[in-house]
Amino acid sequence: MLGFMRKKAGSWVIKFVLGAIIIVFIFWGVGSFRQSRKDQVAKVNGTPITQKEYDRAYQRQLDGLKQRIGGALTPEMIKQLQLKRHVLEGLINQKLMLQEAKKLKLRVSDAELSAVIHSIPMFMTAGSFDKRRYLQFVDQLRMTPDEFETAERQVLLLDKLQALLVQGVHVSDGEAKQWYTFANTRIKVDFVLFSPEKYTKIDPTDKELKAYYNAHSAKYTTQPEVKVRYVAIQPAAYVKQVTVPDSDIDQYYDEHPSEFHTEKTVQARHILIRVAPNAPPVVVAAAKKKIEAILKKARGGANFAQLAKKYSEGPSAKQGGELGPFTRDGMVKPFADKAFSMKPGQISDPVRTRFGWHIIKVEKVNKATTQPLDQVKDKIRAKLAQQRAKDMAADVAEKVYDTAFSNADLKKTATMLKLDLKTTGFFDREGTPLQLSGAEKFAAAAFDLQDQDVSSVIECPDAYYVMQRMASKPAVVPPFDAVKTAVRRDVIKEKQKEKAQTDAEAFLKAVKGGADMTSEAARFRLKVRSTGFFSRSDTVSEFGNDRRIVQSAFLLSAQKRFPDKVLESPMGDFVIAFKDRKVPDPKGFAAVKDTIVKSVRQQKEREYYAKWIDKLRARSDISISDAYQNLD
Repeated sequence: MLGFMRKKAGSWVIKFVLGAIIIVFIFWGVGSFRQSRKDQVAKVNGTPITQKEYDRAYQRQLDGLKQRIGGALTPEMIKQLQLKRHVLEGLINQKLMLQEAKKLKLRVSDAELSAVIHSIPMFMTAGSFDKRRYLQFVDQLRMTPDEFETAERQVLLLDKLQALLVQGVHVSDGEAKQWYTFANTRIKVDFVLFSPEKYTKIDPTDKELKAYYNAHSAKYTTQPEVKVRYVAIQPAAYVKQVTVPDSDIDQYYDEHPSEFHTEKTVQARHILIRVAPNAPPVVVAAAKKKIEAILKKARGGANFAQLAKKYSEGPSAKQGGELGPFTRDGMVKPFADKAFSMKPGQISDPVRTRFGWHIIKVEKVNKATTQPLDQVKDKIRAKLAQQRAKDMAADVAEKVYDTAFSNADLKKTATMLKLDLKTTGFFDREGTPLQLSGAEKFAAAAFDLQDQDVSSVIECPDAYYVMQRMASKPAVVPPFDAVKTAVRRDVIKEKQKEKAQTDAEAFLKAVKGGADMTSEAARFRLKVRSTGFFSRSDTVSEFGNDRRIVQSAFLLSAQKRFPDKVLESPMGDFVIAFKDRKVPDPKGFAAVKDTIVKSVRQQKEREYYAKWIDKLRARSDISISDAYQNLD
C-alpha cells in the first residue's frame, strides 16, 4: 500500500496534463461534411485511426491547452509535454476500449445519453436545459449535434466499461489509516541553495567556445523553412449571396421538431451508494443501512449538497449531487419513476437501481414547451445560410484545386477565378503564418509538399485553403561566427552549473563529515535557511515547488539528516538537512475516514485501470505508420 502511495505522491503535473487530454477527448470529432478520408495514422486490431481523427483530436487538445496557458504556451512546451504522442496514444487506447466494450455487449441507451447532456451546466439557463445554448455550443465546436452526441455516447460507454472493471476494488480500514498518516505527516528542513547565477566571474576563451561549438554544433541547427502562396476561401464571404426562402425554413422546422421542443423535466440532486447488480444480500443490506443514515441527516436539516459531496459515490458528487434537469426516459426507470412522482423540496426514500442505492431531492419541475416557428425563424434562416455558404465555399475550393492541379500554377488559377492570392514569408514547421485558428494544420500541410506542388483543399475552422509551395530552405548548421553569441551564453551557463554542483558536493561532504552547516555555508558566502512544516502534497516555494525535493525530504530522519547526494533543480543545487517531523493525531482519522476511503479507492481504480490497459495493449495488434513512429 505504501509503495502505491509513494508512486502517486507528487503526480499533480501528470494529473493536470492527462486531465486536459481527457477533457478534449470528450469532444473529438467523428467525421465532418465534405472531408474525404485521409491516410491512416495507425491501425488497432484492424480498425484504422485516420489522419482526420488524429488532426481533430490534436487540434482540440492544442486549443484546450491554449485556453489554460494562453500566450505562455510555446513550441518547446508542446514538445516537453509530448503532446503529439499523448494524442496518438489516447486515440489508440480509445479504440481498444471501444472494441472491448463491444465484446462485452455494453451499450448506452438514448435515454442515458439524453440524461447526461441535459445535466451539463453549460447547456442550462436558469437551471433548465436550454436547447439553444446546446446547439450554439456544438456549433462552436464545429460539429453537428449527431457528431457531438456520437462522441459523448462513446465517452459514456467507456465510463461503463471502467465502472465494470473496477467494481471489485475496495479499501480496508488499515489502508485508509496508513494513507491518513502518510498524507498528513509534516516535516521541516534546513537547506542551502547553490545557485548557478551566483558565479558571475566566468569568461570563457575563444578556444573554449570553439571547442564547445565543435562538440555541440548540432544544437545550433536551424529549422527547415518553406514559403508558400495560397488562396483562402472563407464561407463568411458567401453568406450575403445566399437566399433562404420561407419554404425551406418551414421544412427545416417540420423536420427537426426536437430542436424546438423541450420535454417535461425534473431538476434534482441525488446521493448514490454503489452496489453491484449481482452483489450478495449482505452487501446490499449494508449499503442500504448507510444510505438510510445519510437520509436521516438530510431530513434532519443537513445541507443535501454538502452531504452529496461528502458521501455520494456517483460522478456528480463534486457538484453536490446536481443532476440538472432530465426527462423521464433520461434516467433508469426506478429512479425516474420516483423523481417524477415527487414535488419540489421533497427527499425520497432509498431507491435501488442497477447502480446502487439512491436518495433523491427534487428541486424543480419544468413543464414541456415548444418554441413557435415565429420565434425561431431568424435563427433557422441564419443557420441554413451559414451551411449553404460553407457549401459554396467548399465548391469554390474544390474548383481552385482541380484547376490548379491541372495547370500546376496557383497564381494563374487565382487570376482566372478572380481570387486574392497571398504569399507568406519563410516559416518553419512550428510556425503559424496565418493569424487564424487552424494555422498549425496549414503549416503541416505546407511541409508535406514538394517545391511547386499544389496542395489539396485544406479545411480549417475559418476557411478552406489551397496552397502551392514556392521554395524551401533545408536545415543547416550555421558557421561558428554566426552563433558565437549563443555559444558563449551556453558555455557560461554550463560552467556556472558545474561550479555550483562542485561547491554543493563539497559542502554536502563536509556537513556529512560533521562540519557545522552555518559555518560551512559561510565559507561559500551563503546562508542556511529553513522551511516551515510541509506535507507530501504541499508545494514549497523555497524549492521552487519542485516535487522531487519534497519527496527527498521525507526520506530523511533524525538518524539520517542528509540525503545521499546533492539535489538538482532548475533553481540550482540544494543541500537539505532534516530538522523536525510531526505525525497526525490518530483521533482525527474518524472525521475524515469516508473522504480518505473514497479518494484512495479512486486512485486504486485508476491504477487498476491503467494496468488493464497495458495488458490489453500487449495482446493487441497495433501498427503505427512510419511518419508517426517518432513523435515528440
